[in-house]
Formats: sequence, structure tokens, C-alpha cells
Amino acid sequence: MMSEKEIINLLLDENINDDDKDKFLDEISKHPKINDLKRIVDSLSKLNENFSLSLRLSLNTP
Repeated sequence: MMSEKEIINLLLDENINDDDKDKFLDEISKHPKINDLKRIVDSLSKLNENFSLSLRLSLNTP
């Protein structure tokens, strides 16, 4: 697994080639913190949907 520093360096690299990009995407998808972030984003997205629906219902708008 790539270290956080390696991931950051790849993110900052403007001359990344396709092979490195594929490797990066594969590695970052395995990173535990990325999985935590995905869960947080999913939860926030669902919360936002529920809030929007609730607000529309309370305002009686379609």
C-alpha cells in the first residue's frame, strides 16, 4: 500500500503518466482513510437528501 506521502506526491505531480495514474487509483482505493471518507460522503449525501425532502414537505413544495 502506498504511504500518504506517496499519494500526495502523485496528486501534486503534473506529469503523471497513465500507468502511474492507474496504479495511483488502484492504491488510493485500498487506502483505509479513503474508505472512511467515502462512507462519510455517502452519509452526508443521504442526510442532505433527507433534509431536502423534509424541507420540501414542510414547505409543501414539489
